[in-house]
Amino acid sequence: MTAIRRATARKLDTHRTESISLPDGQHPQYAFRAFHEILLQLKEAKTRFLLLDLDGTLVRIRKRPEDVRLSKKARTLLARLATLPNTTVAILSGRNVQSLRALVDVQAIRLFGLHGAEQGGKPPRVRGEQRKALRQAKRSARRNLMEFPGINVEDKGYGFTVHYREAEPATIERANQALQATLAPLRHDLHVLHGKKVWEVLPRQIPGKGQTMKRVVDDWPAAALAYIGDDEPDEPAFAALEGHVTIRVGRNPKTHARFFLQTPGEVLRFLSMLERELRS
Repeated sequence: MTAIRRATARKLDTHRTESISLPDGQHPQYAFRAFHEILLQLKEAKTRFLLLDLDGTLVRIRKRPEDVRLSKKARTLLARLATLPNTTVAILSGRNVQSLRALVDVQAIRLFGLHGAEQGGKPPRVRGEQRKALRQAKRSARRNLMEFPGINVEDKGYGFTVHYREAEPATIERANQALQATLAPLRHDLHVLHGKKVWEVLPRQIPGKGQTMKRVVDDWPAAALAYIGDDEPDEPAFAALEGHVTIRVGRNPKTHARFFLQTPGEVLRFLSMLERELRS
């Protein structure tokens, strides 16, 4: 992470959840080396709940989110996983459910959009003042950020994301200042999640994946849970799943995840192995 990226993250949200190393200085284990341990934990459970992030986990991140495509191989694998006995499969993503439905197109799996705030066909619960603040922030962001080359604003309905993957460092800094000025008077109603070269602006009633995972743990107390994700917004989810199977994509020693895989390609290979062994 560059110095500008670190400074930007600090400026935009002082409530950011920091990743920490595992207890006693442990680093995450390579999931292929720990495969039998993971398999045993999932196989011995009466019920299983497998949750997967999308961008950077099942597919490579693209410069433009609309260019992402889920391969036929990945869709077939997800469908097979969902047919395993006593197994529920879900996609948990920062994308909204409408976008996920178009991308994934697998009827048998559940879709949790906007970090879990959208699920079961129900819109997120957001108070009127926060919806009003979000509308104001969207208008201001479009107006104030459109002048910066390489900066793009993606509307997600109940939130919006500022992408800066294609921007130069100096441009990122200026865009950060403009977004910071936009959000300053709305900080009690909105907050920012930091991802890979994105700032995601959401109502505070959509706190992120950590709260979603806490609800899943409460709703599925007897299930073995597994979550695979690749980014900073996934860290609160890993932390909420202590004792369960948590895998971060990309080798990062500062994580709450117990295991790691290196690429989306490895994720698909790992899931394919898991599906075969759980079916046998």
